[in-house]
Amino acid sequence: MGKTKNRFIIILATAVLLLGFLMPFTALNAHAEDYDAMIPSFGLYCNDAQVNMRGSVSIDMEDDEQFNAGLAQMQSEYYASADGREVEFTLPFIARVMDMQDIKIYVDDKLAETQIFYGGDYPFYYEDVNVEEAIKDAYSTDFDESIKSTLYEVIPDAETITVAFTLVEGQSLIYETSNHLQSSYSARHMEITMHNALIKSKYQFFVIGEPSGEVFTASCEVQKREMTCKAYIDEVYAAVKEYYDNCGNPPVDFLYSQVNSIIAKKQMCKFENLFFDSVSRYRVNMLKFRATVTENTKIAFSSILDIQYNSNYRPRIFRIKQIHSGNYPVEFKVKLNTSNQYIFLGSEAKQPSGGEYSIECSGEDFILTFSSEANPVNWL
Repeated sequence: MGKTKNRFIIILATAVLLLGFLMPFTALNAHAEDYDAMIPSFGLYCNDAQVNMRGSVSIDMEDDEQFNAGLAQMQSEYYASADGREVEFTLPFIARVMDMQDIKIYVDDKLAETQIFYGGDYPFYYEDVNVEEAIKDAYSTDFDESIKSTLYEVIPDAETITVAFTLVEGQSLIYETSNHLQSSYSARHMEITMHNALIKSKYQFFVIGEPSGEVFTASCEVQKREMTCKAYIDEVYAAVKEYYDNCGNPPVDFLYSQVNSIIAKKQMCKFENLFFDSVSRYRVNMLKFRATVTENTKIAFSSILDIQYNSNYRPRIFRIKQIHSGNYPVEFKVKLNTSNQYIFLGSEAKQPSGGEYSIECSGEDFILTFSSEANPVNWL
């Protein structure tokens, strides 16, 4: 009797465990961090509270080849009304400079003159973006050619060398070191001991800002050169152009914006982070433009939308998202992929008539989750 009871308990526990693993999809057990990448789109932003706006966004996922690549076509139209004055608009978008899409914006069917502001890093596993904060953290490509700076080139003569310097208020630094070092930093004074120093023939320490008699010392030869900050950026860009050619050929303007950020924040930035790693990082960038706004001025553009997927489910579940950029109404119209016709609203699966779904959002994010079956199973 005891063995039979124990066997029953084991079978019951196993069944409960299996049910836990094989739970159908609900909005509660599919977490944002489980998706492969968090790259939402954004609505059009306007900081002028006197401008009345509304929008219409059409998303088309019918193209199988594009859908299988995790992409969809998106057509956006916004209508703005004001008293005929000039208004600034901003379109945030997440992209790497090495594969950035060319978004053309039309105002009343005429091509608008846009300016790009490259933004701060966006970790693809994190999706909450405060649009106004992201705008503040995006920097122009316009660059002050008069900024004076000093380049110190440290030439190692031994496996271990030391470098010491102090930055004055307002100065920033771009620097490179060996891959094995010890450092100390206090009150803008830095001391670095580099081991394995002979792996490079020289190390650059570029101090941005007016030369002020700062003391820069090293245990080996140091060559000093005063130059403008722009001249330095251009020089490095030309020296590593072959690398950039293989990384989407980013314009030198991108580096100007990154150095504008370094100067504004009075940062110390590693050479490789600025000139190499930066081109492959996702950023919240901004397209800004100005337009004269009267009654129902139309602003339109086409773009590519990223489709996220969650492989914890069989079959996969997919998701698209647009972060709201204002408290105005936006109507979303979605043409689903023919193989993925089930959408999930809360815990309920629905199959829209004709594979098309529409909804109006006002001041909140638009999120749509869908799959090829009504009850995807969580295998994890």
